[in-house]
Amino acid sequence: MINIRRLFALTIVVAGLSLALAACGGDSTSDATASPTVSPSPSPTLAAADLNALLLPVQQVVVDGTTLAYSAADSKAVTRADILDGSFDPTRDAGELDQYGFQGGQRQIFAKANDDGTGVFFVGATLDLTDSTEHASQVPDAQAADFESDVGKAATDASGTEIKFDSSTPYVPTGIAGAHGYLQQVEFNGTKVYFTNIAFARGPLVLLVSTAAYDAKDHKADTEALAQQLDAHVSTKVKS
Repeated sequence: MINIRRLFALTIVVAGLSLALAACGGDSTSDATASPTVSPSPSPTLAAADLNALLLPVQQVVVDGTTLAYSAADSKAVTRADILDGSFDPTRDAGELDQYGFQGGQRQIFAKANDDGTGVFFVGATLDLTDSTEHASQVPDAQAADFESDVGKAATDASGTEIKFDSSTPYVPTGIAGAHGYLQQVEFNGTKVYFTNIAFARGPLVLLVSTAAYDAKDHKADTEALAQQLDAHVSTKVKS
């Protein structure tokens, strides 16, 4: 079975739409992945310490009839080191974190009580704070070319977990303005995991809801419902 704590860290790199991958230009020369403006707008009033209060105020979520409980042990603040561990291109990604003004992140993890190697077993809600609304708004728009360029790549993280990014198919989620969706297949030490990811920007924040399963069943509707819930919660406190 997949170790939830390792999946948490690896989701940041592979399927988490973190600043390191989602904002980077990769090898593409597309206009969509042009380097961001170096001089940011005025700093946001939010700080990394505020992010925990913006996560989903629930103790469990349900996806495809499976209840996943909040895991306090696996939910945590996210640092540069967390994002870069297992990166496909650490030098590139570190540079993008600087360019987009990464201030800090927070991850909220929900896990299946008994991982039997079937169905949905993981849901993550994440917030990454940039130094400006402008920088945050550029991150989701840059994703398509970045993921396309990284498909087929492999990496090994500090724990020795081998990661292979097999595929990434974009789609347009419903009910979340400006959101980008991705259906992705990733291998962790040879075990295939199917992700449904939805990312969008609100104010200086980049938000993500990620569902992971051992099968390729369609989980878009449930993932979109969770993304809408996170969007509504954050939007009451953060201006876009």
